[in-house]
Amino acid sequence: MKNITKKLAACVCGLMVLCISSNAHAAGMAGTWKGLCDNRDIKLVLTQTDLQVAGTLELGRETFTVAGSTDNSSDNGTLTLEGTGGNGIFPRSCTADFTIPSPGQMTGAVTVRSSFGLKLFSGEASLLNPEVQVDFTLVIGHAQTPSNIYLFFTVEDGNGKPVTGLQNKDFEIYEDDIPISQLEGSQTIFPNPSVYTMATVLLLDMSGSLLNADPSIFASLKDSAAAFLDNVAGEQGQEVAIYYFDGQAQIHKLAEFSNDIASLKATIQSLTAEGIKAAAGWDPSTNLNGAVQQGLAALDAARTATGTDKLFIGTLVTFTDGTDQAHLVSDEAAVASVTAATHYSFTIGLGGEIDESHLKNLGRSGFAFAGDAEELNAAFNEIADTIQS
Repeated sequence: MKNITKKLAACVCGLMVLCISSNAHAAGMAGTWKGLCDNRDIKLVLTQTDLQVAGTLELGRETFTVAGSTDNSSDNGTLTLEGTGGNGIFPRSCTADFTIPSPGQMTGAVTVRSSFGLKLFSGEASLLNPEVQVDFTLVIGHAQTPSNIYLFFTVEDGNGKPVTGLQNKDFEIYEDDIPISQLEGSQTIFPNPSVYTMATVLLLDMSGSLLNADPSIFASLKDSAAAFLDNVAGEQGQEVAIYYFDGQAQIHKLAEFSNDIASLKATIQSLTAEGIKAAAGWDPSTNLNGAVQQGLAALDAARTATGTDKLFIGTLVTFTDGTDQAHLVSDEAAVASVTAATHYSFTIGLGGEIDESHLKNLGRSGFAFAGDAEELNAAFNEIADTIQS
């Protein structure tokens, strides 16, 4: 579909009502679409070249090779597919007609016939493609005389990941539902305006599984965390606070929020496994879930301290090499805290003992996996790039 314009949010300033809209450029039909067709699982995996579409359609236990076309016209675009397949001795035919009411959503009808043309199944289908969906959130609106209006917003895809690379041309401004002429007003996107306070909590697992392992793993973690600080912190970047957790109920603060990269890196590099294990009350278990909750609470406190004159953007980055072993906070409670929070939450997992599914739930904004210590730097860099984009 092309240049889908959707009204997304409004800001009231005096008697003027301004609306901002996004010209979301959906990725056409390409991608993976999943849903239900009359209580049967349905999955479309499609590629697209111009207006021609091809791929597979899985309906229950049957798989069809399909091809067709799309008009790619608007947010009410259409898609028509035909194909053959099935799991029987004789091939079956499949036809599907869909409409796309909004980016990432597809509804329509699917019909399956025997090789002799007998209708075997016909049902209504509804599918989603999270990578195409666009969620716009207006965080706050601020007016400044004589006629400047600031709208602070986030744009995420259906998986909760930030949509990057947006430009002025991707948005339209309306007054009383009428587009404002470019001759009467202008708009500019500032990815990191000075009125932001951007803060990150870096939360590191210092449980026994890490500190009692090969010392080279701990050394790689320190180097990777230091490189992360180079990419994220600084005067033009984030203020970062550093905490670690073990099996104790409380997380441990290593550094207050700061944009002093050298000082933050020195804190990381000064850590030793022996020093942490010698600290009072060190517990070799892993209170992962409780640590995530407390990391979010640290961001809440920082937001309160910031006041109302600046927009606060908080990010939690949690590293672990295992699962929650302390059982002080349930998996469900930790995920619920992440879901309810207004902060971004990323996770980094190391090795084969992690619960990847749970870490992805805790890292709703992004998850990076490192199979071994040599891959840690790339994993930290992946998260840093996403935060900075």
